Amino acid sequence: VHPENFSLPALFIEEPPFVAPILRRPPRPEDWPTHTLLLKTSTNAYRIGVLKKLFPNARIKWILLTRHPLPAINGLRDGWRSPWFQSHNMSGVQDLNIPGHSGPWWKFDAPPGWSDFAGAPLENVCAFQWTSAYQSILKNLQADDEVFQVGYEALTDEDNQAATFKRIFEFLDLDPASAFPRLQLDQKVMITETPQPGRWKKNRHHFAALRDFPLLTETAHDLGYDLSEDWS
Repeated sequence: VHPENFSLPALFIEEPPFVAPILRRPPRPEDWPTHTLLLKTSTNAYRIGVLKKLFPNARIKWILLTRHPLPAINGLRDGWRSPWFQSHNMSGVQDLNIPGHSGPWWKFDAPPGWSDFAGAPLENVCAFQWTSAYQSILKNLQADDEVFQVGYEALTDEDNQAATFKRIFEFLDLDPASAFPRLQLDQKVMITETPQPGRWKKNRHHFAALRDFPLLTETAHDLGYDLSEDWS
């Protein structure tokens, strides 16, 4: 469906990544002391303090998934330009005048200060979302927190993929052998087109203005990415 030919009703519930969940029994009280609870959602970037208070007696381990900001921002931009990934209906709250996007739906996360970008260029909106999430993470994780940082690049590198997942399982004190047979490493969900290395470069001209975007280069550097060669 082309975005221009797609409209949404006022009341709309969307549950990406559009895959049916596997039926499982609900956890029992006796499961909690011996089982691992996995929480995975991008908005948890803003809930680190809440999660610590919600589970005060739990041993919490954080997996920090990073990705080079320009391909990540490009992916957000493609999502904004698609008819999917609706998150927040801003009708009656804030008019959205974002070039390249139509309708009242704000997509993906709505970080503090989102309304300042209600009329910004789309790539600025996406850079704001990427930067805000990691700034919140870096601000709220403490020196004594158990954190394992893993790059998207390592997870998608077929030569190092298995070793990367093995390190993740070891960090979580889980047995890799019991989980690997069930991993679907080739399954692709929540994508707008088939992933390809360097796909963001076809939109390089859109990202030139991000050179001076507040905190983008600094945040990238803090996560181990160097943007100095990407603006040319």
